[in-house]
Amino acid sequence: MSRWPDNEGGETLLDLPLDPLHVVSESDTLADVAAGFIRNGLSCAVLREAPLRVVTERDMVGAWGKGAGPHDQVTTVATIRPYWVPASMSVTDAAGLMVGLGVRHLVVLDQAGFPTGVVSMAELLVSLLRAPSSSTVYARFSEVLLGSGYVRTTK
Repeated sequence: MSRWPDNEGGETLLDLPLDPLHVVSESDTLADVAAGFIRNGLSCAVLREAPLRVVTERDMVGAWGKGAGPHDQVTTVATIRPYWVPASMSVTDAAGLMVGLGVRHLVVLDQAGFPTGVVSMAELLVSLLRAPSSSTVYARFSEVLLGSGYVRTTK
């Protein structure tokens, strides 16, 4: 079981206990990827071959909803331009970015620009909820959302 750090709004993605990067291959089928998600309790994987692409549970559901079959290759549904962030990004900034972009996963890159993990909205929510000073985190999160145009206010 992962130990989540106490979050006072300043922790970075690097401080989170990210799961190891789940890597799949272009030749893997949707059934292979789905089985890996279930076996490892994951919801996102990165494709081994360049360029950087990911496949998520949402991609899989969308593919099956459009008639894809279990033997189709994962490349047919992979997100071609996934959103990525540096590991130095704060948890609150990453959560605000996810809300603004309408995504549930961000690829986390190390200092050399290589994928080191994937952070999900669920993981960020756990970190934010465990903050000892939730009002500080709420204020920072609101600042990120409002200051970046992620959320529009009504007048």
